[in-house]
Amino acid sequence: MARQIDNVNPILFNAAYDSAGALYGIYETVSLVPDDHEVEVTIDEISSTQLRIADFTHSGILRNVYAFSIDSAGGLTAWSRVGSTSQGPTIAQSSLPAEQWTDIDFVAIAVTNGSSAPTPGSVTAATQQGGRVIRVKIRKDDAHPIGTTQGRKP
Repeated sequence: MARQIDNVNPILFNAAYDSAGALYGIYETVSLVPDDHEVEVTIDEISSTQLRIADFTHSGILRNVYAFSIDSAGGLTAWSRVGSTSQGPTIAQSSLPAEQWTDIDFVAIAVTNGSSAPTPGSVTAATQQGGRVIRVKIRKDDAHPIGTTQGRKP
């Protein structure tokens, strides 16, 4: 089951390397690996939210994390770098469709501090550079819970 996040702005992800050197996502102190790098976000008490992912230190070396939104055709759009985070676009509750989840996929790539920013041309290129795809399923307050086809949520 995907990690649940309700009414948080911004949503700040962290990252780390596992023992095999693969990048993985973290929310708060919980690894997203068991959830297949998927989170479910509900925004019903706030008007918008923003996705962010922070830089991290591994073996004493600072790693800058760059993130890219993945569009429906597989194209990538770089997120803005602000301080020690990559920041995605703001997601307004009013822009979300009623009664359904919207998938927002992004890929994160970590590079050694001081290295050039990665410029992958595709999701495949990003993952070949050590990138990790994270899926955010987001809904506003009147969406049915996943797997439910009867009535509105209580």
